[in-house]
Amino acid sequence: SKESAAGGGGCQQCRPVGGIKGAGAKDRQHAGRSPTTRMLRCTGGCTKQACAFRDDAAKLKSKDAVVVGISGDAPAGLKVFQQTHQLNFDLLADYNGMIAKAFGVPMRDGGVIERTFLGKPVSLERGVTASRWTFIIGKDGKVTHKNTQVNAAQDSAHVMNLLGS
Repeated sequence: SKESAAGGGGCQQCRPVGGIKGAGAKDRQHAGRSPTTRMLRCTGGCTKQACAFRDDAAKLKSKDAVVVGISGDAPAGLKVFQQTHQLNFDLLADYNGMIAKAFGVPMRDGGVIERTFLGKPVSLERGVTASRWTFIIGKDGKVTHKNTQVNAAQDSAHVMNLLGS
């Protein structure tokens, strides 16, 4: 059985914040498209996963898919991550874990992690740390696939396989 996406529309509950999205006001830019929603963390696995989705952007677009990364990291940290890795999809800051909770994604406490981006040390603040799950949400706003055992490096290829040729 299909599950309703959070708020009945997946990424439609997001608003742009300088290229980064934060939970709150409505954004209809993805309406009528099939968003692929990922829970994203700034780790080595996250980098592999995000860069694979970046590199597969044209193939995903040809399948009418929209990629949205979701993380418990603060918007400022996500902006640095997005710029450093030249990501061509939106990131959503779910600092309080409201979206992860709505989708049933397990969470644990956040904190501050230290990373180096573009040769500069950066402190990344994270409100919550969500498990790495991937959702495919249909045009009707219903979850059509949920992967709770994500292989970060292979996730984009797995999503494209599920979306078909």
